[in-house]
Amino acid sequence: MKNNRKAEVWPTMVTPFKDDLTIDYEALEKLVEWYIERGVSGLFAVCQSSEMHQLSLRERVELSSGVMKFTTGRVPVISSGHISNSSEDQIEEIKAIAKTGVDAVILVTNLLAGESESDSVWKKRMEAILLEIPEDLRLGLYECPYPYKRILSNGPHVFACGGIRCCQRPIRPNSSVSRYSVARLHPMSGPPANDSFLPLVLRKRASVGG
Repeated sequence: MKNNRKAEVWPTMVTPFKDDLTIDYEALEKLVEWYIERGVSGLFAVCQSSEMHQLSLRERVELSSGVMKFTTGRVPVISSGHISNSSEDQIEEIKAIAKTGVDAVILVTNLLAGESESDSVWKKRMEAILLEIPEDLRLGLYECPYPYKRILSNGPHVFACGGIRCCQRPIRPNSSVSRYSVARLHPMSGPPANDSFLPLVLRKRASVGG
């Protein structure tokens, strides 16, 4: 079957620093312009390549906000930025990144369960997070290789989508039955079947049944 999908480029951004290791926003603005001038489809602003594990939450939020400011709406921006171990702290981080106005917040799969923990643990923690964040928040999943690569198995909450993993929001117990339509981004680099790169999950409510 012929693949008619449009090729897209979504670079994982690096973070420029000054000599004192604070973020260099003048250099960041130039980097954003460099990407846009070369026709990128969008930018992944806060990610492993951005040194997010070495940045404070305030720095991660300011970095995401800075990229949003410098793009001036010319290309979409997505950010991750949750690095904590506890679900409570991750919820705080996700909400903070979402407030920067990014087009989607990217969840890192290996931060929702330990390397030896089962998919059921992963699902339970994902559900806990989804119950606490805005329902209209767009999410994506990234099977990041650090600190270990969490490959999601196929199941009722996760399914394969053209070699890239997509997450479907679980239905809340004792609530009106709903589902969310799902679309995805193409890999930002590498071959089309590169599982490491992320989908965009559009959590758009659609009625199901009566």
